[in-house]
Amino acid sequence: MFWHVLIACTSQDSRPGPPAPTGTASSTVASTQTTGALELHVKGPAIAAKPMRERPKGCIDDPPVAAAPAGPLVDALVWVDGGNASPRAAKLTWSGCRPSDTAFALTPRSAIAVRNADPIPLEVGVVAWPGSSPPTSWRTLPPGASAGVGLPNEPGLYVLVDKNHDWAKVLVAIGGASAESLADGIVRLQDLPIGPVDVHVAHADLDRVVDVKQRIAVGLTTAEVDLGEASAASSAEPNAAP
Repeated sequence: MFWHVLIACTSQDSRPGPPAPTGTASSTVASTQTTGALELHVKGPAIAAKPMRERPKGCIDDPPVAAAPAGPLVDALVWVDGGNASPRAAKLTWSGCRPSDTAFALTPRSAIAVRNADPIPLEVGVVAWPGSSPPTSWRTLPPGASAGVGLPNEPGLYVLVDKNHDWAKVLVAIGGASAESLADGIVRLQDLPIGPVDVHVAHADLDRVVDVKQRIAVGLTTAEVDLGEASAASSAEPNAAP
């Protein structure tokens, strides 16, 4: 860091000094800023009540689902194609024929450390959403074993599946920036490139993806998306903040 120090002296030279600089530092910063932030408000449809669902012996049953009105959606996955977030490490435990988490928001070059806590071997693989085709390869974890499961580097939505239990799935969103919505349905993404970016929204309990072309401005851009109003793989018009 360079410090500029002005020293007063009593010289007899009366020639005028150089003119003072004009403009402000804030205007310079604003004109050169290349990233902005997005605050996305995610809403979902009404949830119908579901009874408990029994699974085979040795597996944990599906718990009952309570009815809920339409509104802010928690645990929605939001990811963008732009951005440059660092890789993340995630952990997952398979127990009772089901994963400890059902969704992750990750970035390129990330990986998930999977631990098999069941007394039987676990075979897992990764496939592009909606997962209608089987993975090209499977990773086998003996009982009690742990291993890292690699993920694709390309932005998109993927599914981590259990070869022997088709209900045991983990939704994984990969993007240059990504996050899960909080209880109020809000997601905040930082350091997004200024200009239009492709924003994608999904949820582990909803068989749909919403794609939005969103313009990012300097500072904070606010927008909203409703997973209850869009069909699978739908898109919306740009919604730039003023």
